Amino acid sequence: NMPALAGGQIVLPADFADIHNRGYGTHALLVGLGEESRITNWVDPGARLEWMFQATEAGTYAVRALVKADDSNSLTIQVGENELISEVQPTGSEFAEVFLGEIDIAETGNQILSLRPVQEGWTGMELGTVTSIKQ
Repeated sequence: NMPALAGGQIVLPADFADIHNRGYGTHALLVGLGEESRITNWVDPGARLEWMFQATEAGTYAVRALVKADDSNSLTIQVGENELISEVQPTGSEFAEVFLGEIDIAETGNQILSLRPVQEGWTGMELGTVTSIKQ
């Protein structure tokens, strides 16, 4: 049962993510369930996150995410052939919902949204739900 567009948004909880850790280094970990789920310990720039979802409508989507970051870090967001780089500002000790940017979802059907660190300057962050809102 994959996330799909409902009420104008695609909601991707952290516990729906596939965490692709490298065979070595520090592994990103999932804690909690549903809306309370978080990905913690995401300090390895080689670890990426992927969500499968059902794109029922093509178009431009604004991507927002619940993040906690001590430093500014950049992420590459990719759906299909389209990608964008987003700089995430420090949020302090609390989670905050941040706007990551707008991405075009070109085709309907099964899609993968991936988040991967921009290696240079990556110090890590924690991540909660990612929401893509149809524009």
